[in-house]
Amino acid sequence: MSLDNYDDASSDTVMLTYQELAERLGIDVQSARRRAQRSGWRRIPGNDGKARVVVPGHVLATDSTAAAPKTPSSATSAPPDPMTLEMMSHLLSQLEETRTLAAQRGIELARERERLARVEGERDGLRDGFRLLEARAEEAEERARTAEEKAAEVRAVMSRVAAGLEQIQKAQIAATEELAAGRTERMEARAAAEQAALRASEAEAQAKEASRRAAVAEASLDDLQSRRTLESDEVAASQTERDAALSRAAEAEKLAAEAREKVDEAEARAKSASERLSRLQQERIVQAQDEAAARAAAAAKLAAEAQRSVWQRLFGRRRRS
Repeated sequence: MSLDNYDDASSDTVMLTYQELAERLGIDVQSARRRAQRSGWRRIPGNDGKARVVVPGHVLATDSTAAAPKTPSSATSAPPDPMTLEMMSHLLSQLEETRTLAAQRGIELARERERLARVEGERDGLRDGFRLLEARAEEAEERARTAEEKAAEVRAVMSRVAAGLEQIQKAQIAATEELAAGRTERMEARAAAEQAALRASEAEAQAKEASRRAAVAEASLDDLQSRRTLESDEVAASQTERDAALSRAAEAEKLAAEAREKVDEAEARAKSASERLSRLQQERIVQAQDEAAARAAAAAKLAAEAQRSVWQRLFGRRRRS
C-alpha cells in the first residue's frame, strides 16, 4: 500500500521512518523497529522504498520529553534535513488529501444514511400498506363468506318456493283433470239426455200415430160393423200399439229425468272442483308469498348486519391504526 492510497492518517498521528522514529525517541533503529512491532503501529510502504509507521502523537510528545536530557545542549538548533522537509511537505499534502477525501466520504456517508432512512421509511410504509391489504383481504374474504351464506339461504328459499310452485302445479293439474272429467261426464250426460229426449220424441210420435190410428179405427168402427171380428182385432192391435208407445214414452221420460240428474250432478261436481282448485291455488300462492317475504326480510336483515359489522371493523381498525 503506497502513501497516495493511505487515508487513515489524522492530526493525532505522524508517519515516520524507523530512522526518524529512532531519532525522535532517542533510541537506535532496531529498538524503534521493535517498539513499533510491540505497539502494533501500522506499517506503510513508501514511494521512496522506505517503510513508515503511523505513530500516535502523544507517544512522540511523551517520549520526546523523556528523551530531552539525552539531547546535547547547544546555542543553536541543527538545520533541518532537506529530505525531512520534503517528506513533511509530502505528508502534509497527503494529509490534506486525506482530510478532503474523509470529508467527501463523510458527505457520502450522510447521504447514504439519508437514503437508508428513506428506504426504511418506504419499507415501513410498504409494511403498513401490506398489513392494510391483508386486513382488506380478510374483510373481503369475510364479505365473500357472508355473501355465500346469504346466497345459500336464498337458494334454499328458492328451492322451497320451487317446491311450493311444483305442488301448486300438481294441484292445478289434478284439478284440471277433475274439471275435464266433470266436463266429460257433463257432456256424456247431455248426450244421454239428448238421446233420451230423442227417444221421448220418437215415443211421443209413436203415441200420436197410435192415437191417430185409434181415432181412425173408432171412426171406421160404425162403418165396419159387418166385419166386427176383423175390426175387434184391429182395435185390439191399435190398443196394444198405443200401450206400447205410452210405455216407451214413459221410459224415455224416465231416461230424460235420469240424464238431467246426471247433468246436474256433473255440473255440481265441476263447480265444486273449480271452487276447490281456486281456493287451493289462492292458499298456496299466499303461503308462498308469505314465506318468500319472510325469507327475503331475514336475508336483508342478515345482509344489513353483515355490512354494519364490516364497516364497524373497518373503521375500528382505521382508528387503531
